[in-house]
Amino acid sequence: MKKLRLTVLMVFVGIFVLFACDDESAPTIETADIDPCTLETDSRGDIIPIEALDVEDAEIIGDKDAFIDMCKTPEQAPILLSDTDRNTYRLTFELPGNYPLEEVEVTNYLDDERFQVTSMHVEVSLVDSHYERIEENVDLERETSIDIDENAHYVRFVFSAEAGEGNKGGSYFGFNDVRFMLDEGHIAEPLPEYTDPFFRTSGWTGADGIFSYNATHGVNHIGADFERLMFIFSDTYIGDVYENNKLRYNDTLVNNTLAYYDPEYSFEEGLEFEYAGTFDAPENIYDPDHYIGYHPSNLYSGDGLDYTNVADGRLLDESLGHMWKTESETADTLMLDFKDTQSFGALHLWNYNETDRTEIGVSDFALYYGDSPDAMSFYDEFTLEEAPGETTGPQLIDDDPYVDLNGLQARYLKIEILDNHEASFSAYGLGKLMAFDVEGAYLHGEASAEDYVLDERADEGDPRLWLQDGVVVGDDFYNFPILVKDDPETEFKVYRVGMSKTPIVDGALDYENASFMDSPLQARTEDGGEIFYGAAVMNLSNHPDIDNPYVYIYGYKDLNGRHLTVARVKPEDMENFNAYEFYDGETFQDDITASEKGLFDVSAEMSVTYMPSGKYEGQYMATFMENTISGRVAYAVSDTPYGPFEDPTIIYEASEPYELDHVYAYNAKMHPLLCDEDELVISYNVNGTQTSALQNARVYYPRFIQLRHIE
Repeated sequence: MKKLRLTVLMVFVGIFVLFACDDESAPTIETADIDPCTLETDSRGDIIPIEALDVEDAEIIGDKDAFIDMCKTPEQAPILLSDTDRNTYRLTFELPGNYPLEEVEVTNYLDDERFQVTSMHVEVSLVDSHYERIEENVDLERETSIDIDENAHYVRFVFSAEAGEGNKGGSYFGFNDVRFMLDEGHIAEPLPEYTDPFFRTSGWTGADGIFSYNATHGVNHIGADFERLMFIFSDTYIGDVYENNKLRYNDTLVNNTLAYYDPEYSFEEGLEFEYAGTFDAPENIYDPDHYIGYHPSNLYSGDGLDYTNVADGRLLDESLGHMWKTESETADTLMLDFKDTQSFGALHLWNYNETDRTEIGVSDFALYYGDSPDAMSFYDEFTLEEAPGETTGPQLIDDDPYVDLNGLQARYLKIEILDNHEASFSAYGLGKLMAFDVEGAYLHGEASAEDYVLDERADEGDPRLWLQDGVVVGDDFYNFPILVKDDPETEFKVYRVGMSKTPIVDGALDYENASFMDSPLQARTEDGGEIFYGAAVMNLSNHPDIDNPYVYIYGYKDLNGRHLTVARVKPEDMENFNAYEFYDGETFQDDITASEKGLFDVSAEMSVTYMPSGKYEGQYMATFMENTISGRVAYAVSDTPYGPFEDPTIIYEASEPYELDHVYAYNAKMHPLLCDEDELVISYNVNGTQTSALQNARVYYPRFIQLRHIE
């Protein structure tokens, strides 16, 4: 009996001891006294600051902020995890931006070996989404270095939450220290000091299409001095924003606005916004009147033609925005200015081709030529056949396909209209005209007439000007605005690329005295592509360190993707489009349709910048948003302004599409005057995929990031 009682007692004691040994009281971690320090993240091997640590669905013992303070020693401020709702623990480390990571040094939990993590996965992301697993089941020792060799904004550790599998057997899982080491490459991080001043709650409250210029003397290169920096924007909200929920009210959308920055002040204090009209009735800085209705500029636009700058192009039978028509019954005169003396070969004419109105088309006309509009010489009289009122090529002129000008030397041609095809006159009209030189090269002219119909009917498709890039030449600012209209298939269709010229007076645009020109910088090509120029402009003619006389105008060709194209012109010839040259892959020549398809997946707004120092010293950096709207900021470099450019490098992914509803990020570009030799400043735009998204004022304003190269 005694033996039985002793056995029962021993079993009871054994069970008690077993449970007592397995019972873990919650550990305590004393608050660490961490000495402050300054971290330098300038060279390979430097420690990268950690912005934040997120632990999903778990209890944390210890001071999380102290744990990620890189001024501590690896022995200080550990953390322990427990009681997760998942079968894994997930620790997400947020860095201040996108950093090139060489390795991560992990110090396991030091105070109790049972709580040490035994193995884990390592994942990286440029945004807090779409993680890529780069290491799987890494065995962890007391101290472990793990190679990363990736660019990342976020790094995530994932390991089992099962005791004895994710750790060495205890109820807690811990680390003493985690340190990320910088690799060579590039750092891209947000610049709130530039971004935040564009988030405003009254007046100018958001826009896109941002470009920047030196309004003092036009030198727009890295390191250039300026007394006033000018920004231009496209579609802009003017109104108010509720402070509590950041929603717009009392708002009006105008199509273009300005801002100026005085560098004597902080960016926030020195930034002033400007728009035409008043707060209660805001207006556009630039209106599209020159490019809509039946303006004579339509005669030299490729709009309405199936192919551009070819003598057999076919003209649509829709006249509004495509052709020229007078308002009065009195015959008018067309003046054609080719900006310089030309050797003319042929003149082709498309008559007025609107269905059921072809009779107002020109019949008899006289042609004059000269080097001054006030001293013109008579050439001959001609008869132009009536257009068919359906899609057509050029009409016959006295039974010939064109007027043969036989090498005529002149700057100006004048068409004096003598008659039309009506029995009684109501108006006069003409469809298109094209002049070619004796070598067969297309010649662009500026067409003007005193009489034309400015029609703003609804079927014009809400015409507006979207400001592309430009250049300051002397005391004038040249821009390449695109005429945008809505049609049944799209709400944002580009109909032509124009040019505006605005005087600069005392460092500000005198936009009330702006003038507008048509340009040949949009072309539809016979391979099915379409070319647009003006996405970026770089003026090397005024660069203090480069002997290059040209302004480079960059564009893109849309054909199975978006490809970079390059043109150039000397600054004194900005208004002479016959002096523009287009890079065909081997040389510069005068045919826009031969523009070479270069760097792939560029954006509709971008930049090309000469790099005066650093890793890419002496090279040219194209900065853009990959595939225009992907949210992935990229750059590519070249030894010349015209390429070939190396394969792009992705440097940053915008977080706004993951943080806000129904938005996308697009059109990245560099702002040279905000850069210095070591820190490059890049902006991108944020827009809504739904109109309702734009009522949130946190969506629609430019964001800025800083790019640093690490060697």
